[in-house]
Amino acid sequence: MSTPDQLEIPEVPYAVSRWQGLCEKYAIPPLIWQDIAAEIWSESSGVETDCNMADPSYGLMGVTELIGKKFGEFETPAELYIPENNVKAGSGFLRFLKVKYAGTYPILSFGQISPIGWIAAYNEGEPNLWRQRPDLGYVEKFVRYMIALGGTY
Repeated sequence: MSTPDQLEIPEVPYAVSRWQGLCEKYAIPPLIWQDIAAEIWSESSGVETDCNMADPSYGLMGVTELIGKKFGEFETPAELYIPENNVKAGSGFLRFLKVKYAGTYPILSFGQISPIGWIAAYNEGEPNLWRQRPDLGYVEKFVRYMIALGGTY
């Protein structure tokens, strides 16, 4: 199994790096802007019109209507395609999860215990985290993206 220092780290695409200013704006501690940018990279590859109809979730951070309403007071999918709205709601939810779960639900990732269960909860939902069924592929992708962005995880 690879360790983080042995990973192939991708180059940050412009479609992701162009949102750095917006990520910095909504990086309220304990979030850092790289947390938000890595999630944008994971959810939409930086494409603001991205849509996952399986959820359904919308925009840069793959925000559902429920999360949009609770963390951004946005009522429609159309509002979630607006990058500012999407990052406001998505980063609000991401921060909520990080505060609630960082350190509480460690995950074995790349052969190491890491306190990043909160990122699995963003992708798979809190119930899957509670059941210890995180999507490790998603978590490991997030780790690679964080390293590429110069963040810590």
